[in-house]
Amino acid sequence: MWRHLNFFQHQVYLHAPSPRVECPECGIRQARLPWARPRSGFALFFEALALAMMSEMRVKAVARIVGEHDTRLWPIARHYMGEARAAADHSGVRAVGVDEKASRRGHSYVTFFADLDQRRRLYATEGRKWGVLGQFQADLDAHGGSADGIEELCMDMSPADIKGARESFPDAEITFDRFHVVKLLNEAVEKVRRTEKKERPELKRRRSLWNPDGLSPAQRQRLDELLDPSRDRACHGPGI
Repeated sequence: MWRHLNFFQHQVYLHAPSPRVECPECGIRQARLPWARPRSGFALFFEALALAMMSEMRVKAVARIVGEHDTRLWPIARHYMGEARAAADHSGVRAVGVDEKASRRGHSYVTFFADLDQRRRLYATEGRKWGVLGQFQADLDAHGGSADGIEELCMDMSPADIKGARESFPDAEITFDRFHVVKLLNEAVEKVRRTEKKERPELKRRRSLWNPDGLSPAQRQRLDELLDPSRDRACHGPGI
């Protein structure tokens, strides 16, 4: 029995005998069916729908919508992901982006590797230590790629990532991604702003002025006044 696509709100199941043959050398063999994978319990059309939904939302959410337990849907995802991974060709990868994301509360992370030219994900693994770069190198070799062929790595400024990159991809140029550079720059500007406002009370409640995009005429005038060097000399007195 195999579950098929719903007919409106009604679940549909296919019932059919599965032909078997007995071979004196191979034993009992079951015929492959054109509408389902062996031992899947689902028709191919249902699996295609489930995969399309799982690419957009959590597996548990898909299970709730289609009326199945998520433990029955995970084997579908694992089977086709395994097939796609086995057929992946990474021989042309030259520029790789490295990023990490917290997978749950606490210090649990997943590191992602992406082909920046083709805009596709290459590899993902748990953790964010320097060793994940070595794991990616081994996976790259297994799919036709080469560490020598990687010309650029785009990553954050983590010392662990830099160490892993130098060990596993010694010929690659390292580019620090814009997000983390801007984040550090904003933190530095904010630190300076907090320090200076203790001596310059006119800087209080003026954070929005330091983003020049979208300022009103009044805000622009106030910013010009704050940046006027003659006003700075007047505040500190002559000769200072």
